[in-house]
Amino acid sequence: MDAAHPMEIPESRHSLEFSEVWNQDVLCVTNSQGEKFYLHTANITIEGDEFSSLAFRRQIRRGAQSRLPAGYRVIENANGMPMVQLDPRDAVAQDIDEDDYTF
Repeated sequence: MDAAHPMEIPESRHSLEFSEVWNQDVLCVTNSQGEKFYLHTANITIEGDEFSSLAFRRQIRRGAQSRLPAGYRVIENANGMPMVQLDPRDAVAQDIDEDDYTF
């Protein structure tokens, strides 16, 4: 895999895992090295403006999410870390809206 062309993680390596601590299902992806990562949201402030962001973590924590928004896909960077990216094949992509997720 080349850094300029990250590899998409196929849906066959996506699953839901139940977190007893947070009492909810969490989207889990397994990278090409067999490591599991969990989808989370976070609020980020840049120059006074607040944004919602999606990212993967190795452990389930506050902000864990059970689904990926429509129009997005999961890719793996050269280091094996999964990342959320707008799907260039899907014209239905929507902005991440804090009303769509629990924080």
